Amino acid sequence: MDLQTMAQRAAQDDYLNYAWVREAFELMVLNALTFNSHYSKFWNEARRFYHESLRRVFAVHGKAAPAGKYAEAVKDNFLSAKRAKQMEEERVQEDETTEKKDLVAGSEVAVINLPPLSEPADMPSCLPFTEVKLKSLDAYYLAWMDSCFTCGSSGASDTMLFCVDCGEGFHSFCVNAPIHSMLKSSVAGWRCPNCKVCEITGEVPKDE
Repeated sequence: MDLQTMAQRAAQDDYLNYAWVREAFELMVLNALTFNSHYSKFWNEARRFYHESLRRVFAVHGKAAPAGKYAEAVKDNFLSAKRAKQMEEERVQEDETTEKKDLVAGSEVAVINLPPLSEPADMPSCLPFTEVKLKSLDAYYLAWMDSCFTCGSSGASDTMLFCVDCGEGFHSFCVNAPIHSMLKSSVAGWRCPNCKVCEITGEVPKDE
């Protein structure tokens, strides 16, 4: 509902009495109050327009027009806005008090300079490993190949095991793992000695 619609209905003689006009007017004000934030520009204008219209129009020309079915909803919106404003004012007062307390307490707090954090060193490997240095051209062609972490060789690929945790590859004979007698599930979930820990106690068991 809006003023233009009300004007069109009035021109068509759709309003037979002031009660119909007041009900449409209250619906229009309620829409403006509902769909705008409390105490915003349009909300304040809707509130001003409501009270001025009651005083200048309905109190003078439509004295017999009773309050419409939307009147209570309009009043509830006014009360809700008032309560929300009071709660916000109380919250701001509490925040200001808290800030002052923090400032007082903060003046008594000693400043402690902490040393810079040190970077933790990598845990040493419990397996012997081979560091292979390649020329750039050789690395270009060999980088895609899986190499054993222990011996550095990429041969005997059918005996390679890959750790489910770190992803490193190992020859089964380099880690004493019987790959050809292991179940597929054991191969898929195999852990290298560096990653093998008990998931219950956290202890490191000996390799089978």
